[in-house]
Amino acid sequence: MQEFFQLQVLPALSSAVNDDLAVLKADSIKFVHTFRNQLPKPILLATFPLLVNHLAAESTVVATYSAITLERIIALKVAGQDVFSPQELAPFLQTLLQSLFALIKREGDDPAKLAENDPAMKSMFLFLFKKRAFFHSLFFPPTKKPSCA
Repeated sequence: MQEFFQLQVLPALSSAVNDDLAVLKADSIKFVHTFRNQLPKPILLATFPLLVNHLAAESTVVATYSAITLERIIALKVAGQDVFSPQELAPFLQTLLQSLFALIKREGDDPAKLAENDPAMKSMFLFLFKKRAFFHSLFFPPTKKPSCA
């Protein structure tokens, strides 16, 4: 499976986001989604920024599959523990949130249109919810208590 990923899936995901291979990209993203539990952590971590890039795809299917797959990767657990720590996902934080907001707002400000991209909203909220301790540490760093001398 890893060999197939390296030879077939990774090149498709690594190519330009908006080329004429939307069906191939959607199938490659679907492969990652389907086999996320069998793919090793380093491969999933390497795939994460590629999926974030595909949130900006012109193809709605590619962008939506990327949002769904990112949400499922973020939600991965082994023995009740998150597979990815907040520190491992931190480098993608800004780009991920900007891309998800852009995907949600792609169709305009009409509330009915905003509600149409449920997978992007779920991905964003899961990321924010799962990583709330990380966000808390970003905005409220631990402070030293004054010592009594």
